[in-house]
Amino acid sequence: MVPFGVRRPQKAGLALVLAALAAVCLPGAPAVAEVKVAALIGDHMVVQQGKPVHLWGTAGAGESVHASMAGAEAATRADEKGSWSLALPAMNAGGPHALSIRGTNALTFADVWAGEVWVASGQSNMEFPLSRAIGAKEAAAAGCPGLRLFTVAKATSLRPKDDVSGQWAACDASTAAGFSAVAFYFGQELRRALGVTVGLVHSSWGGTPAEAWTSRAALRSPARSPQPEMRSTRGASRRASSRSWLGFPSASAPRSASPRSRDSRTRRWRRRSRSRRAP
Repeated sequence: MVPFGVRRPQKAGLALVLAALAAVCLPGAPAVAEVKVAALIGDHMVVQQGKPVHLWGTAGAGESVHASMAGAEAATRADEKGSWSLALPAMNAGGPHALSIRGTNALTFADVWAGEVWVASGQSNMEFPLSRAIGAKEAAAAGCPGLRLFTVAKATSLRPKDDVSGQWAACDASTAAGFSAVAFYFGQELRRALGVTVGLVHSSWGGTPAEAWTSRAALRSPARSPQPEMRSTRGASRRASSRSWLGFPSASAPRSASPRSRDSRTRRWRRRSRSRRAP
Protein backbone atom coordinates (compact mmCIF):
# COMPACT_ATOMS: atom_id res chain seq x y z
CA MET A 1 0.00 0.00 0.00
CA VAL A 2 1.11 3.54 -0.75
CA PRO A 3 0.19 6.26 1.79
CA PHE A 4 -2.23 8.95 0.68
CA GLY A 5 -0.50 11.85 -1.08
CA VAL A 6 2.64 9.87 -1.95
CA ARG A 7 3.16 8.27 -5.33
CA ARG A 8 5.70 5.61 -6.19
CA PRO A 9 7.99 7.11 -8.90
CA GLN A 10 7.93 5.53 -12.31
CA LYS A 11 11.18 4.18 -13.77
CA ALA A 12 11.55 7.09 -16.18
CA GLY A 13 10.87 9.63 -13.44
CA LEU A 14 13.34 7.92 -11.10
CA ALA A 15 16.03 8.05 -13.77
CA LEU A 16 15.54 11.78 -14.22
CA VAL A 17 15.76 12.37 -10.47
CA LEU A 18 19.00 10.38 -10.21
CA ALA A 19 20.48 12.23 -13.19
CA ALA A 20 19.65 15.58 -11.60
CA LEU A 21 21.22 14.55 -8.30
CA ALA A 22 24.34 13.36 -10.09
CA ALA A 23 24.69 16.65 -11.94
CA VAL A 24 24.54 18.55 -8.65
CA CYS A 25 26.62 16.27 -6.45
CA LEU A 26 29.32 14.88 -8.72
CA PRO A 27 32.64 16.75 -8.59
CA GLY A 28 33.42 18.90 -11.58
CA ALA A 29 29.86 20.10 -12.05
CA PRO A 30 29.93 23.84 -12.87
CA ALA A 31 28.73 26.08 -10.02
CA VAL A 32 26.13 28.70 -10.79
CA ALA A 33 25.84 31.81 -8.61
CA GLU A 34 24.67 35.34 -9.07
CA VAL A 35 27.22 38.10 -9.50
CA LYS A 36 27.52 40.16 -6.33
CA VAL A 37 29.58 43.23 -5.53
CA ALA A 38 31.24 44.59 -2.40
CA ALA A 39 29.24 46.97 -0.20
CA LEU A 40 31.37 49.94 -1.30
CA ILE A 41 30.02 49.53 -4.84
CA GLY A 42 26.50 50.90 -5.22
CA ASP A 43 24.21 53.80 -6.00
CA HIS A 44 25.59 57.28 -5.15
CA MET A 45 29.15 56.00 -4.85
CA VAL A 46 32.23 58.09 -5.66
CA VAL A 47 35.35 56.71 -7.37
CA GLN A 48 38.74 58.38 -7.17
CA GLN A 49 39.42 60.65 -10.12
CA GLY A 50 42.58 59.98 -12.09
CA LYS A 51 42.91 56.40 -10.80
CA PRO A 52 41.75 53.08 -12.28
CA VAL A 53 38.25 52.20 -11.04
CA HIS A 54 38.63 49.02 -8.98
CA LEU A 55 35.55 46.77 -8.84
CA TRP A 56 35.32 43.44 -7.05
CA GLY A 57 32.88 40.87 -5.71
CA THR A 58 31.81 37.24 -5.98
CA ALA A 59 30.26 34.99 -8.62
CA GLY A 60 30.24 31.36 -9.64
CA ALA A 61 33.65 29.76 -10.04
CA GLY A 62 34.92 30.47 -13.55
CA GLU A 63 31.99 32.76 -14.34
CA SER A 64 32.62 35.59 -16.79
CA VAL A 65 32.03 39.07 -15.36
CA HIS A 66 31.74 42.19 -17.52
CA ALA A 67 31.61 45.81 -16.32
CA SER A 68 30.99 49.06 -18.18
CA MET A 69 30.71 52.75 -17.28
CA ALA A 70 31.00 56.02 -19.20
CA GLY A 71 31.91 54.20 -22.43
CA ALA A 72 34.70 52.12 -20.82
CA GLU A 73 34.52 48.35 -20.48
CA ALA A 74 36.44 45.56 -18.77
CA ALA A 75 35.94 41.82 -18.27
CA THR A 76 37.35 39.02 -16.13
CA ARG A 77 36.53 35.56 -14.79
CA ALA A 78 35.91 34.54 -11.19
CA ASP A 79 38.58 32.30 -9.68
CA GLU A 80 38.02 28.83 -8.25
CA LYS A 81 36.72 30.36 -4.99
CA GLY A 82 34.26 32.61 -6.81
CA SER A 83 36.13 35.87 -6.24
CA TRP A 84 36.56 38.34 -9.08
CA SER A 85 38.25 41.70 -9.50
CA LEU A 86 38.69 44.07 -12.43
CA ALA A 87 39.53 47.68 -13.15
CA LEU A 88 38.02 50.24 -15.51
CA PRO A 89 40.25 52.99 -16.93
CA ALA A 90 40.86 56.12 -14.85
CA MET A 91 38.22 58.84 -15.14
CA ASN A 92 38.20 62.61 -14.89
CA ALA A 93 36.02 64.25 -12.26
CA GLY A 94 32.37 64.35 -13.22
CA GLY A 95 29.09 62.51 -13.37
CA PRO A 96 26.53 61.22 -12.81
CA HIS A 97 27.33 57.93 -14.50
CA ALA A 98 25.60 54.55 -14.63
CA LEU A 99 27.68 51.46 -13.78
CA SER A 100 26.67 48.10 -15.23
CA ILE A 101 28.03 44.72 -14.06
CA ARG A 102 26.90 41.56 -15.81
CA GLY A 103 27.38 37.85 -15.33
CA THR A 104 24.57 35.30 -15.15
CA ASN A 105 22.60 38.27 -13.83
CA ALA A 106 22.88 42.03 -14.39
CA LEU A 107 23.44 44.80 -11.82
CA THR A 108 23.03 48.51 -12.54
CA PHE A 109 24.07 51.34 -10.23
CA ALA A 110 23.05 54.98 -10.73
CA ASP A 111 24.37 58.37 -9.60
CA VAL A 112 28.02 57.30 -9.71
CA TRP A 113 30.56 60.14 -9.65
CA ALA A 114 34.29 60.51 -10.14
CA GLY A 115 35.90 62.88 -7.66
CA GLU A 116 37.77 62.70 -4.36
CA VAL A 117 37.45 59.71 -2.01
CA TRP A 118 38.67 59.97 1.58
CA VAL A 119 38.56 57.55 4.53
CA ALA A 120 37.82 59.04 7.96
CA SER A 121 38.87 56.65 10.70
CA GLY A 122 39.73 56.80 14.38
CA GLN A 123 38.08 56.70 17.77
CA SER A 124 35.64 58.92 19.67
CA ASN A 125 36.84 62.24 18.21
CA MET A 126 36.18 61.01 14.68
CA GLU A 127 33.01 59.18 15.72
CA PHE A 128 31.49 62.36 17.26
CA PRO A 129 28.32 62.98 15.19
CA LEU A 130 27.44 66.23 13.47
CA SER A 131 24.15 66.42 15.39
CA ARG A 132 26.09 67.08 18.63
CA ALA A 133 28.46 69.68 17.19
CA ILE A 134 28.08 73.43 17.67
CA GLY A 135 26.29 74.94 14.69
CA ALA A 136 25.17 71.52 13.44
CA LYS A 137 21.62 72.63 12.63
CA GLU A 138 22.84 75.57 10.59
CA ALA A 139 25.43 73.42 8.79
CA ALA A 140 22.89 70.72 7.91
CA ALA A 141 20.24 73.26 6.91
CA ALA A 142 22.71 74.96 4.57
CA GLY A 143 22.82 71.72 2.58
CA CYS A 144 25.77 69.65 1.45
CA PRO A 145 25.58 69.23 -2.34
CA GLY A 146 28.47 67.34 -3.82
CA LEU A 147 29.04 65.11 -0.78
CA ARG A 148 28.39 61.37 -0.69
CA LEU A 149 28.52 59.54 2.66
CA PHE A 150 29.31 55.94 3.58
CA THR A 151 29.34 54.74 7.20
CA VAL A 152 30.93 51.36 7.90
CA ALA A 153 28.74 49.39 10.30
CA LYS A 154 30.48 48.24 13.49
CA ALA A 155 31.35 44.56 13.55
CA THR A 156 33.97 42.42 15.27
CA SER A 157 35.85 39.54 13.71
CA LEU A 158 38.77 37.31 14.71
CA ARG A 159 39.88 37.17 11.09
CA PRO A 160 40.31 39.90 8.44
CA LYS A 161 37.08 40.40 6.49
CA ASP A 162 36.92 40.99 2.75
CA ASP A 163 33.79 43.14 2.94
CA VAL A 164 31.90 45.52 5.21
CA SER A 165 28.30 46.48 5.82
CA GLY A 166 26.97 49.87 4.79
CA GLN A 167 25.76 51.85 1.81
CA TRP A 168 26.39 55.15 0.05
CA ALA A 169 23.96 58.00 0.59
CA ALA A 170 23.66 61.46 -0.93
CA CYS A 171 24.31 64.05 1.76
CA ASP A 172 21.32 65.97 3.14
CA ALA A 173 20.11 67.19 6.53
CA SER A 174 18.95 63.72 7.60
CA THR A 175 21.98 61.68 6.46
CA ALA A 176 24.51 64.26 7.69
CA ALA A 177 23.11 64.40 11.24
CA GLY A 178 24.51 61.04 12.31
CA PHE A 179 27.71 61.28 10.25
CA SER A 180 31.14 62.14 11.64
CA ALA A 181 31.30 65.90 12.31
CA VAL A 182 35.04 66.05 11.56
CA ALA A 183 34.61 64.20 8.29
CA PHE A 184 31.59 66.32 7.31
CA TYR A 185 33.36 69.67 7.76
CA PHE A 186 36.50 68.31 6.08
CA GLY A 187 34.43 67.17 3.09
CA GLN A 188 32.72 70.55 2.84
CA GLU A 189 36.04 72.40 2.75
CA LEU A 190 37.44 69.97 0.19
CA ARG A 191 34.35 70.42 -1.98
CA ARG A 192 34.69 74.23 -1.84
CA ALA A 193 38.41 74.11 -2.61
CA LEU A 194 38.35 71.61 -5.49
CA GLY A 195 34.84 71.92 -6.87
CA VAL A 196 34.43 68.16 -7.34
CA THR A 197 32.19 65.54 -5.76
CA VAL A 198 33.66 64.21 -2.51
CA GLY A 199 33.03 60.72 -1.16
CA LEU A 200 33.61 60.18 2.57
CA VAL A 201 33.99 56.69 4.04
CA HIS A 202 33.55 56.87 7.81
CA SER A 203 34.98 53.95 9.82
CA SER A 204 35.58 54.72 13.50
CA TRP A 205 34.90 53.15 16.88
CA GLY A 206 35.39 55.10 20.09
CA GLY A 207 37.43 53.54 22.90
CA THR A 208 38.97 50.74 20.85
CA PRO A 209 42.59 49.78 21.64
CA ALA A 210 45.28 49.98 19.00
CA GLU A 211 45.58 46.18 18.99
CA ALA A 212 42.04 45.90 17.62
CA TRP A 213 43.15 47.71 14.45
CA THR A 214 46.41 45.74 14.09
CA SER A 215 46.81 42.53 12.16
CA ARG A 216 47.54 39.30 14.03
CA ALA A 217 50.82 38.93 12.13
CA ALA A 218 52.01 42.36 13.26
CA LEU A 219 51.10 41.62 16.89
CA ARG A 220 53.03 38.35 16.81
CA SER A 221 56.14 39.76 15.12
CA PRO A 222 59.15 40.40 17.41
CA ALA A 223 59.99 44.00 18.25
CA ARG A 224 62.31 45.55 15.71
CA SER A 225 65.83 46.43 16.83
CA PRO A 226 67.08 50.01 16.34
CA GLN A 227 68.45 50.83 12.93
CA PRO A 228 72.27 50.78 12.69
CA GLU A 229 72.45 54.51 12.06
CA MET A 230 70.50 55.16 15.28
CA ARG A 231 73.01 53.27 17.45
CA SER A 232 75.51 55.74 18.87
CA THR A 233 77.50 56.27 22.02
CA ARG A 234 76.37 58.74 24.64
CA GLY A 235 79.20 61.09 23.77
CA ALA A 236 78.39 60.95 20.06
CA SER A 237 74.75 61.73 20.86
CA ARG A 238 75.75 64.76 22.90
CA ARG A 239 78.06 66.01 20.16
CA ALA A 240 75.37 65.49 17.52
CA SER A 241 72.73 67.31 19.58
CA SER A 242 75.09 70.22 20.25
CA ARG A 243 75.82 70.62 16.53
CA SER A 244 72.30 70.62 15.24
CA TRP A 245 68.68 70.31 16.27
CA LEU A 246 66.06 69.36 13.69
CA GLY A 247 68.56 70.27 10.99
CA PHE A 248 69.21 73.81 12.27
CA PRO A 249 72.49 75.27 13.59
CA SER A 250 73.25 74.63 17.22
CA ALA A 251 72.67 78.18 18.52
CA SER A 252 69.32 77.17 20.04
CA ALA A 253 69.89 73.43 20.16
CA PRO A 254 68.99 71.75 23.46
CA ARG A 255 72.06 70.11 24.96
CA SER A 256 72.07 66.99 27.02
CA ALA A 257 74.09 67.11 30.22
CA SER A 258 76.54 64.40 31.25
CA PRO A 259 76.12 62.66 34.63
CA ARG A 260 79.21 64.49 35.93
CA SER A 261 77.83 67.93 35.05
CA ARG A 262 74.47 67.06 36.58
CA ASP A 263 76.19 65.97 39.81
CA SER A 264 78.20 69.19 40.00
CA ARG A 265 75.04 71.28 39.58
CA THR A 266 73.35 69.27 42.32
CA ARG A 267 76.28 69.91 44.71
CA ARG A 268 76.21 73.66 43.98
CA TRP A 269 72.46 73.79 44.61
CA ARG A 270 72.89 72.00 47.96
CA ARG A 271 75.65 74.41 49.03
CA ARG A 272 73.49 77.43 48.20
CA SER A 273 70.57 75.93 50.11
CA ARG A 274 72.70 75.35 53.20
CA SER A 275 74.13 78.86 53.04
CA ARG A 276 70.62 80.36 52.95
CA ARG A 277 69.55 78.34 56.01
CA ALA A 278 72.66 79.28 58.00
CA PRO A 279 72.08 82.03 60.66
